[in-house]
Amino acid sequence: MDRIEQAVKAFIAVRDELFRTKQIQAYIFSYKKPFKFYREHTKEDAITILLNEVSERFPQLRTD
Repeated sequence: MDRIEQAVKAFIAVRDELFRTKQIQAYIFSYKKPFKFYREHTKEDAITILLNEVSERFPQLRTD
C-alpha cells in the first residue's frame, strides 16, 4: 500500500470517529489538514490535536 492510500485510510478513520462522536467542528477541521498530517500521527493523536485546535479557536465550544 502506498503512502497516499495509508493517509486516506487514516483520514477516513479520524473523520468517521469525529462524526460518530458528534465533534462537528473538529470534523470540519479534519478536512483542512494535509494527508501528511494523517501519516505522521496516530488516529488518537490526530483526534486530540484537532480537538485542541477547536478549543483554542472556539473557547465557547470546549468539551472539557
